[in-house]
Amino acid sequence: MKSPVVNIEVLFNTLNYRRLFVAIFLVSCLLLLAHFINEDQSLVNTQNALSSTENKRSYILKGRNILELKKIARQYKLPVTHELRSINSIAVTLTAAQYKDLSLLPKILKITANGKVSASADANATSSNVLGGSQTADNLVGQYFLTFDNKDVNWKLANRASHDLLLSSLALSWPIENGALDALVINQINETSAIDVSALTTTNDGVQYHLTLLPTDLAGHDNLLSGQVIKYTLRFFSQVQTLNKHYNIEFDFAQGSSLFSYQQGTGELIESTENGRRNTHYEHQVNADSLHQQNIDGSGVTVAVIDSGVRNDDQQSIQNNRNVNRIKAFYNAIDDTLIDTAQLDSGNGEDYGYFQDGNGHGTHITSIIISSRENIDQPAGGNTTARNGVAPGASLVAVKALDANGQGSYADVIRAIDFVIENKDKYAIRVLNLSLSAQVNSHYWDDPINQAVMQAWQAGILVVASAGNTGPNAMSIGVPGNNPYVVTVGATSDNYSTEQSDDFLTHFSSAGPTFEGFVKPDVIAPGSHMLGLMHQDSQLINAHPQLDDGQGWFMMSGTSQATAVVSGVAALLFQQDPSLSPDDVKCRLMSTAKPAVNSGGQMTFSVFQQGAGLVDAYQAAHSLVTHCANQGLDIAADIAGTAHYGGSANQDADGNYYISGLEGSGYVWSDGYVWSDGYVWSDGYVWSDGYVWSDGYVWSDGYVWSDGYVWSDGYVWSDGYVESNAWVALKK
Repeated sequence: MKSPVVNIEVLFNTLNYRRLFVAIFLVSCLLLLAHFINEDQSLVNTQNALSSTENKRSYILKGRNILELKKIARQYKLPVTHELRSINSIAVTLTAAQYKDLSLLPKILKITANGKVSASADANATSSNVLGGSQTADNLVGQYFLTFDNKDVNWKLANRASHDLLLSSLALSWPIENGALDALVINQINETSAIDVSALTTTNDGVQYHLTLLPTDLAGHDNLLSGQVIKYTLRFFSQVQTLNKHYNIEFDFAQGSSLFSYQQGTGELIESTENGRRNTHYEHQVNADSLHQQNIDGSGVTVAVIDSGVRNDDQQSIQNNRNVNRIKAFYNAIDDTLIDTAQLDSGNGEDYGYFQDGNGHGTHITSIIISSRENIDQPAGGNTTARNGVAPGASLVAVKALDANGQGSYADVIRAIDFVIENKDKYAIRVLNLSLSAQVNSHYWDDPINQAVMQAWQAGILVVASAGNTGPNAMSIGVPGNNPYVVTVGATSDNYSTEQSDDFLTHFSSAGPTFEGFVKPDVIAPGSHMLGLMHQDSQLINAHPQLDDGQGWFMMSGTSQATAVVSGVAALLFQQDPSLSPDDVKCRLMSTAKPAVNSGGQMTFSVFQQGAGLVDAYQAAHSLVTHCANQGLDIAADIAGTAHYGGSANQDADGNYYISGLEGSGYVWSDGYVWSDGYVWSDGYVWSDGYVWSDGYVWSDGYVWSDGYVWSDGYVWSDGYVESNAWVALKK
């Protein structure tokens, strides 16, 4: 048998190929395994990252100084989002484990949740013009007021239903003094010709003409398209009467004959659309216009407004008065950026596009305080021009702490307050307006915003804060309105008229006492149906077009607006006497206020609802009263934590709130809202016992309230949610 012949070269190559194949196979397996390991590790890392993010929350750490806190933050690798110098704190984000570790460190005195702040509109605000409440009517939003322009009466209606609405009739009523109707104009198109007076019927005991139009009279405008906003203009032959209560517009729809109406007597405004001018009335209601005639308009005084910013197309009304640039700075506390107007290339407003207020609330508040737009009505023989703002000569530092959605945080607000304190001398800031309100979750001295507010007050800045819009029940004052030092403001309603005799305390205005027994609010001011400026792109206008007049004015209600009025009055007082301290101004505002009293001289609303009463700018500016506010309080000791204070309010066995020592003097309140038309705003009310309720006593922790505030942990609260005091739409 022949031995096989082995080709060594072929065998060698075969073995090499096999080795190469095995090597490639092994390498591929290793690479595939590595891929799965990396993918799995990546998934784990992603899950851990997500878990870490989800478990992190923002907190405010308080210590003895910021350097120590920043050292701790570096040690624990915590990013510091805010340095809050006024309260020796920083803001950081923590996991639950980090929170637990830090809470044990002796150099950290307190950990507080960084609560939310919101200045968004009331989501539940609906038109009070809806009659009956049917589904059809609920989808309609009518303008809350009429506007008048010489021979025209204007009104807007929006269809927010998902479907078109078909009119079966449109009924119009107007004052008989207007005479015959020249035309009904719908979206700038004439739909009716002149109607002879003899063809009209009269209503309301002959004081109104009445006309009912059918679909055939509306020339195709009987269909209200989904999403459509329609402007209706009643055009007459001569200048019209401007009392809204003498007009009525009623819509009847084919779907269920649902009635929607412009309600008589609502939104009474004497105004003209010419050049966007308006009579705002509130400066007259607090007698600020009397001071304007004496050239006391806030000139030389700067008001800082912490809100959603400022933005307006009419630069003159907010920026300039007497050719003086009045906006001194715009500070964005959210991203920590500053625009100092002295450093801008132009002083005539060309660079003011940097200013921003996507929400609109801040611009509205600012205009109430300092707008220099001219009123329509001017004083006969007056030596100055009547303006819309309470302090039309005052300057502004606009501080943005709320974003375009009206959202912010405790840390943003406190950083904003820090900026105001640190720049008070540079910008001559004497007044700080805080038109926001937070839920109370601790003693006033433990709340971080209140701690910053006390620092501002101690620095010589008068802080004016809103009471809140959560009334009318007792103990509903929010933060920082519950701070005993500040001027806390409640709101009055104009009762849809320009006559002050029928004004009353609004139902929504928060009431005292505070948990620590202080009487709040300190004073009240106009805060209902307030006209203020607002940019047309603002979120509030987009959400509530029925409150916009199309000429730059927006109507809002709330203790936010009342607070702005008092801030303007305070600026007038500081111009009149620059030597005044914040305590002095608070004293004069309270001692000259006009309480609501009945014919027998007794207070119609409790001091826990109206405080000292309606502010009177003229009387306060000419007052010489001192030492009647914040007596018995030591703000330095309060800030240092060596002493805290309580007020004189208490509660009896029946649940009635009273002031200790004044039980028999009419200062008892049974926690009920009183609606009364039979009272006057007294100019001659004598406070026989002084302002005992504004005094403070060293806190003894001896207050027991049957229905008062309860919080489970005075050291940390879990959510710290802050409810804005932005506004209340059309509530009395």
